[in-house]
Amino acid sequence: MKHYHLKREEQAGIGFTDLFIVKEADFTEAVDNTNQSITLTALAVGDLVMNNSLLEVKTNANVVAAVTGELGVTGSTAALIAASNLLAAGDEYYTVANSVAPYVATSAVNLLFTGNPGTNDNLAEMTAGEFWIWVTISRKADRNVQA
Repeated sequence: MKHYHLKREEQAGIGFTDLFIVKEADFTEAVDNTNQSITLTALAVGDLVMNNSLLEVKTNANVVAAVTGELGVTGSTAALIAASNLLAAGDEYYTVANSVAPYVATSAVNLLFTGNPGTNDNLAEMTAGEFWIWVTISRKADRNVQA
């Protein structure tokens, strides 16, 4: 997994602060029908994840019959983006549902990308797949608003 903290110019141009790139090789779970969460970054109390997150399937997963991915946090793996098909061919984009509010960390948690294989599949079987997760994080430690 790769994590890019975008430069201010990039943030202003595209509206995201962070890009996480997860590939099929990052998934190592070899038990059928067993989820695996990959920690993207740690969130501290007061950190805010905006509700404009985007899951971009750059290269679809293959070999397995079914696999979905979701974006969330420790204890709520689909808090931001619900289970989304990672097998769809071509560039696919999944966004936060309109009803989802920005996520405020009220305890120290991790931002997670979770893979969910089908009943007769496991995540380690994938031989392709590249998933870009774009998020906007306002870290409490970085906020210094003067009134």
